Amino acid sequence: MANIRKQNNPEDKNVKISHTHHIAVNTVEIERSVSFYRDILGFQEVKRADMGPCTLVYMKISEDAYMELFDLRGNTECWVVAENCRGLRHIAFEVDDISAWNVFLKEKGIPFVQEISEMPEIGKRALLISDPNGVVVELCESIS
Repeated sequence: MANIRKQNNPEDKNVKISHTHHIAVNTVEIERSVSFYRDILGFQEVKRADMGPCTLVYMKISEDAYMELFDLRGNTECWVVAENCRGLRHIAFEVDDISAWNVFLKEKGIPFVQEISEMPEIGKRALLISDPNGVVVELCESIS
C-alpha cells in the first residue's frame, strides 16, 4: 500500500498532512465526559486551557493523537458553534507549514471558517476551513 502522505497535494511539497492531531467534541457535562474518556476508554487528561468563553480539556489518546473536550459553560456562541451544537466539533490535522497551507487553500478558493489564529495557551497556530459537507477541518502547527 502506498504511503498516503506522499500522495498529498502533489502540486506543492510544502503542503502535506503529517498526521491526525485531535478530535474535538462539545460537551454537555464536562466532568462526566472527562470521566468517561479517562475511566472507560483509558485516555489521559494532559491539559486544561481557559479559552475565554469555553474551557478545553485535552485527553491524550496515543503518542500523537488527542481528544479535545469543549466545556461551553452554557455559551452557545463559543467561536463557530451553532446553537445547541453537541457531539463532533471539528477534525484537525497537524501540518508543518500553516502559512503555505493558507496560501494553497486561498489559491484553490476553499472557504475559510477562520483565518490563521495564534493560540499560545495550547501552543498552536491554526486555521479552519469547511469541507463540502460543512464539516469544519482545522489545520494546525506547533509554535514554540
